Amino acid sequence: MDSKKRSLEIRIWDKPFFSDFNQAEKLFWWFVNTKCDNVGVYQHNCKLAEFHCGGELDLNSFVKKIGSSEYPISFLDESTLWLEYFVRETWGTLSTGNNLGPSCYKLLVKHGLLEEFISKYPNCINKKAFLDSGFTLPQVKDKPGAKDQNKQQIQGQTKASADAINISINEDISSILINKFKKINRNVLQDISDIALEGHISKTLEILEEKGIDDPVSYLIQKADEMVEKYESDKDVEKEFNIEEFLFNINCESVDDIPF
Repeated sequence: MDSKKRSLEIRIWDKPFFSDFNQAEKLFWWFVNTKCDNVGVYQHNCKLAEFHCGGELDLNSFVKKIGSSEYPISFLDESTLWLEYFVRETWGTLSTGNNLGPSCYKLLVKHGLLEEFISKYPNCINKKAFLDSGFTLPQVKDKPGAKDQNKQQIQGQTKASADAINISINEDISSILINKFKKINRNVLQDISDIALEGHISKTLEILEEKGIDDPVSYLIQKADEMVEKYESDKDVEKEFNIEEFLFNINCESVDDIPF
């Protein structure tokens, strides 16, 4: 992972909040995503930002338009923003196998965000790896009744609403996983479309939910990260996967579990 490069969400143009932005705010979105540090903390320089974005910028209006989307942004103070989604979308799961993980850990501690980050994105940090390497992690517990409340909300959704959520999840996760799939399968890469991958992922997420995984999406991404790290670090392994084997190795315990 190159900390000097940032990934782009190609479907950002279709997000409702992005359509609400004016031209300067659209540029500002890319500006904050490239000017923030490696854990998503952005220190606002109004003069510099408005110079590059070509218009006046109001941080409060910008954050309000984003609202409670899948890309939450919060204020740390009146001129500092935290792009809460940044680590999840850019780095996946932090670990200690490279310099990036410890560097992000130090930044989270510096900003006083470590406990909140782990609480909100528990699958975006390999806790065991950090603890085994001597790092201190706060004890984060679920709020009382949080799991039951989430289950009730899910059960109370209409089928149409649930289908819409699944479509959104699959679209967002497919672009992440297909890149990880390509990293593992660098020798013989089978041609597979995003649409086909989304179908496989949808069935895999159903299996994970049936197994009682609280956050199937984050879990799936974490397991993919672990596989990428495993096969990239083992120079003697020449491993070839097709997409079924890829998701099978991540999620399934027996052949009967293969969702295809």
